[in-house]
Amino acid sequence: MIGTKIKSFFKNIFNKTTKIHQGFTTLKMLNSWSPKFFNYNHKEYNNVVYRACIDRISSQMAKLTPNVDLNGIKSDILYYSNLEYLLKNKPNEYMNKYDFFYKLTSMLLDKNNVFVYKRVEDNKISGLYPIDYSEIEFMEYEGEIYAKFSFKNSSFNVYIPYDELIHLRRHYNDNDLFGSSQQELLTPIFEVLSAVDSGMINAVNASSQLRGLIKYSGNLNPDDLKRFKEQFVEDYMGLNGSGIGTLDSKADFIPINLTPYTINAEQQKTVLEYFSMHFGVSDRILQGLANEEEYNAFYELTIEPMLVQLSAEFTNKIFSKIEIMNGCKITLTANKLLFANNATKTTIATQMTQIGVFSLNEVREIYGYGPIKDGDRHIISLNYVDLKNANKYQIGENKEELNNENKTGNTKSLY
Repeated sequence: MIGTKIKSFFKNIFNKTTKIHQGFTTLKMLNSWSPKFFNYNHKEYNNVVYRACIDRISSQMAKLTPNVDLNGIKSDILYYSNLEYLLKNKPNEYMNKYDFFYKLTSMLLDKNNVFVYKRVEDNKISGLYPIDYSEIEFMEYEGEIYAKFSFKNSSFNVYIPYDELIHLRRHYNDNDLFGSSQQELLTPIFEVLSAVDSGMINAVNASSQLRGLIKYSGNLNPDDLKRFKEQFVEDYMGLNGSGIGTLDSKADFIPINLTPYTINAEQQKTVLEYFSMHFGVSDRILQGLANEEEYNAFYELTIEPMLVQLSAEFTNKIFSKIEIMNGCKITLTANKLLFANNATKTTIATQMTQIGVFSLNEVREIYGYGPIKDGDRHIISLNYVDLKNANKYQIGENKEELNNENKTGNTKSLY
């Protein structure tokens, strides 16, 4: 029953007819050992620091704003008619926009490779699906590159042309097609973290236990020694014990102090700095204590490059070469001013509004307010004039026209 549900799930996504699997050959790489990539079932994601780093980036990326610029292509063209809705609302039947970009980012940061399948039905893009695979292998068929996906809960395989996959990669260096694996890079860090966790657990256990020797005067047989020890332990440490042990004058308790080794604060800081460098997330970002400058640095170092990467790959894999040359593109942007304090927001909003860059609704969005009717208009101050008309304005040419405009107030609508 479970297997049937899994196959149905795959069928719902990969409904497209693929070529018969015969005739595929392994793609020969130029500088890489293998065209295979294994999605290791590691436990790093269960580490609280590792997951927190990924979450801080993914949650910011999930707030991005997708924009589809068809540059004159009529909106009734069937193929793209659904694209803006998918990107801004519901990329597929299982995810909303936030979930889609969060999962996309978290998979990229965790695996260094993520693939999005562009599903087409009835000559229309009907869904965008991040593929959670167990293994991928690049194959070749009639001069075209295919990606063969395998899944851990099924023997089901799917072959998809590489040109139809949105492929995002991180640390793209030592492989012709894949982003570099970070398994070896992170293993030493997690070994240290594991030692930290074990040391803390051992320290807590040691502090909550009484350790020592019970010395009895006289000679007792082994059975009596064992019975007296077990009785003392039961009184002191047992489930029903009071935490108070008793001994008569014939016995003395000699404590043994064991101090488990734990790494010091400076060593722990060094481990956290490794994660900070690897993900571009500072300790203050993790704790939610960053100021405006620190948030801006986080945006420019970590968020903005990913926005550029996603915009380029989505554009190249959704539009044709001719369409791109004619100006079609997909841009993914984030509101950098969300990180600013109110004083900075007010200064920028005032200046950008006066020169017509921001509309009223865009200013309201900066402060977390919803749009208002007619709020998409842009206004400018008439204190500004086109440079080429500056001399005319200064000597009073077209004075009558300027005066008529001034009667309507000191601002003018552009749209």
